[in-house]
Amino acid sequence: MKNAPPSCGVTEGHFINCMRCSRQSGVIVAKRFDIMNNHVIVY
Repeated sequence: MKNAPPSCGVTEGHFINCMRCSRQSGVIVAKRFDIMNNHVIVY
């Protein structure tokens, strides 16, 4: 697992998860930022 990328847009004080679509190696993936675990889960 990686730390949340800046593109996630989640900062300290936020209590919600963020869903983002990011282009990685030409593939669009959805990332879920888990604020409690400080992890990004790539689906």
